[in-house]
Amino acid sequence: MVLVAVGVVSPITAQPNPDTTIQLDLPDPVPLERLLDFASQRLDLNIIYDPEKVRGQQVSIKSPAQVPADTLRDLIDEVLRSRGLVLAEDDRAGWYRVVSIDELAQAARIADGDNEQRGGVLTQVFLLDGLSAQAASELVTPFLTPSAGKVSANASTGLLLVTDYAANVRRIESLLEAIRGAAGPQVREYYNVQHLAAEDLSLMLLQALGAGDDIEAAPTVGVVVDEPANRVLLLGGEAQVRAALALAESIDVDSGLMPRVYRFRYTSADRFETQMRRMLDASVSSPSYESSVDTASGVMILTAPDSVHRRVESLREQLDVATDDQASPVRFYKVKNANAADILETIRGLEDDGSAADRLLIEGAEGAVGAILPLGRELGDVPPGNSEINREVVGLRGEGADGEGSQRPKAVRTPNATLTADENTNSIIVVAAPATQAIYAKLIEELDRRRAQVMIEVTMITLDTTDNFSLGVDILAGDQNGENQSFVFNRFGLNEIGADGRLDLAPALGFNGVVLSADIADVIVQALKSDGNTRVASAPRILVNDNETGSIASVLGQPVASINQGQNSDTVTFEGFVEAGTSIEMTPHIAEGDHLRLEFSVALESFSGDAASTNLPPPRQSNTVESHVTLPDGSTIVVGGINFDSYSETIQRVPLLGEIPVLEYLFSSRTIMESQNTLFVFMRPVILRQDDFSDLRFYSRESRELAGLALDEPLDASGHPVSEPRWVW
Repeated sequence: MVLVAVGVVSPITAQPNPDTTIQLDLPDPVPLERLLDFASQRLDLNIIYDPEKVRGQQVSIKSPAQVPADTLRDLIDEVLRSRGLVLAEDDRAGWYRVVSIDELAQAARIADGDNEQRGGVLTQVFLLDGLSAQAASELVTPFLTPSAGKVSANASTGLLLVTDYAANVRRIESLLEAIRGAAGPQVREYYNVQHLAAEDLSLMLLQALGAGDDIEAAPTVGVVVDEPANRVLLLGGEAQVRAALALAESIDVDSGLMPRVYRFRYTSADRFETQMRRMLDASVSSPSYESSVDTASGVMILTAPDSVHRRVESLREQLDVATDDQASPVRFYKVKNANAADILETIRGLEDDGSAADRLLIEGAEGAVGAILPLGRELGDVPPGNSEINREVVGLRGEGADGEGSQRPKAVRTPNATLTADENTNSIIVVAAPATQAIYAKLIEELDRRRAQVMIEVTMITLDTTDNFSLGVDILAGDQNGENQSFVFNRFGLNEIGADGRLDLAPALGFNGVVLSADIADVIVQALKSDGNTRVASAPRILVNDNETGSIASVLGQPVASINQGQNSDTVTFEGFVEAGTSIEMTPHIAEGDHLRLEFSVALESFSGDAASTNLPPPRQSNTVESHVTLPDGSTIVVGGINFDSYSETIQRVPLLGEIPVLEYLFSSRTIMESQNTLFVFMRPVILRQDDFSDLRFYSRESRELAGLALDEPLDASGHPVSEPRWVW
């Protein structure tokens, strides 16, 4: 984009003399670029414009006579406006820029008294004396440039903001002045509010002025709120403002509000305030009052008229009385399906308060002093509803009489209550006001729900395949009968040498071949090949609560001893067992629908050889598989396929002779052992949802049938076993 700047050197633009006239000696039609150059020279204006915006645009000006020089700027503005352009002041002093009419608001300058005769675009603020903002906006809108001029009215401040070409803004200013002149002289009066808030008085005053019953031309009075000074400003005609002042004085009267402190013996201040508000708000004419509760001292402060105080005092006489057992601050909640300590831990997390109080004051009669009782031992003996006793419970976390801190119940202190879990009775003791009791009762009821159970069937299958081969040859040769006996032999444990120097056969499994007393040598051959295939299957079941962990383990213990050498003898000490085996841990999480998440860990440990010494455990191999899976109810997952392959070949041979092909078999003993072990683990979780445990009885019946146990046990109508007395003689 190319910008063209035309103008004079002087950065300060001077207004033309109104008495000076000029001759518009321009061609017809005149290009817009030339007209801008002419205006820049005659008005001493520095102008920047984009040639692309004005190229090709022309205008015809018919002016045979001379015209005043001060009208040339208005002429330029009118020509540019007809082309959708405007001549606006640039950010740099003394410069002007030709911009599109879409940028009217951004190009506008704030109007002031010193240069109000300049053209361009103006933004001017008008104070609406005696004229509503909405009415003023509707009056000036028709005079604005279509799709370009802007008007904004603020009813609370009584201000009108107008943005448009300077000529239009001056016309709107003249229009508003004419309207003010027709309405008469305007006055401003402040009224200092004595008994109400300025905001409240302004709302009531505007409602009364809008009605206009006793005030002439009431809607022409404007009201502005001064909150810091608690006063209102009235704008309008003199007669209307005087009438509005009189109306404000009649509204701003003393309401007779008096503060009073209310104390309670039997009920809580919070509960009483709630009931009081319901009573007062339900009145046909709701009275003016303000109340607050001091929780620390248990009092309520009420600021209200005397008539309201009498009604509140009557309500206190009816509510602040001794109540029955239901209003006792101490209640016991028996936990049926969960663990009381677990529920208490959940409540502790909700309260987000990890510290428990060491002392608890049970609110009772004012000034009364009672005995000190340890919570959980004698608190249950307190007569219900006896609020005349003021007790302090000491040592919620201290040690008991036997010195064991673990025997004490766990406690949680909240701002409104103290809760203790009694593990012996699996109960939760709550010390709180009746209203707070209802909250904890609902919370404990929701947490103490019987969780669904998951029956997990685990099938472990072990496949063991072995393939062993052994071959050995013993040979004895030489003169065994002469005077000088000499002979040679190779021995690999297949025989024994007799007293006569001959081989004695030691029979073994497999093939046994013997050649004895031959002319050349005695020969013993043994060969064995063994194959084995073993399949071991076990299918245990385990029943687990939702979100709980169950485990199955099959462990072999290897004893370990230590030897202590003494001066006279050695002492062997048993050091315990080293364990190896299979262990499985599973944690089910029941999800939405018929799905569940299963966390499992399968650990396989086995002894992989013989111990290096008698007092050391054998080497142990461990394999662990852990995972989290999501699967449908009743589906089976396969964990494992863990393979253990073992191959060993042992050759015992005579040097040199045992290395010659073919002959090596006559002078050696070889054993080849090959085994393969594969473990599969199948897990099938099934959700048991029936409240009457019918699904659990189904699986139990199936297991009893497999075990050959009796199935004719008596059941009641709901299908549960019935205990029957038996006579024992």
